[in-house]
Amino acid sequence: MISPKDDTTTRPIADRVKESLFNLLRGHIEDEVVIDFFAGTGTIGLEALSRGAERVMFVEQDRETLRRLEQNIEALGVANEAMVVAGDALGPICLATAPESAHVATFDPPYALLRDDGADGIGRLIAQMQRVAETILDGDGFLVLRTEWPFFDREIPRSEKLLGPETHEYKTMALHLYQKKKD
Repeated sequence: MISPKDDTTTRPIADRVKESLFNLLRGHIEDEVVIDFFAGTGTIGLEALSRGAERVMFVEQDRETLRRLEQNIEALGVANEAMVVAGDALGPICLATAPESAHVATFDPPYALLRDDGADGIGRLIAQMQRVAETILDGDGFLVLRTEWPFFDREIPRSEKLLGPETHEYKTMALHLYQKKKD
């Protein structure tokens, strides 16, 4: 797999954290649709495909990283199961092109975005997570958010439309799992 050229545009997930994530999601990947927001070079989405996901939509904005993602998809021979969207993971285009339903959606935003309390920061991320839960996530699906840990001495993002988070800490990062609230 082709890695990022440096860690200024992407932060590869540690193998043990990736393994833990997929252990947490055991039984929720096989034959399911997954969306990998802030896909980077595709580590999470490609792992989902290797574990039996039916289809993965990758959303990435950085052009150089996107090129590496496409090379990884081609090298692994999974182009028929992969859909790549070049654009802002928090913008309307990715929702308009998303599958009708997905069972897992992962969000791995740049940490700088999470530190920004303004309209372009964490508020925008939570709003997009809520839109995904309302329009795409199936009734038993999961949203996964990866953050730095500790989380900047602040509260973990919450939403009135999502249950959670269930937080799993791994030294300098954490995974937060959410589910859609039932009516």
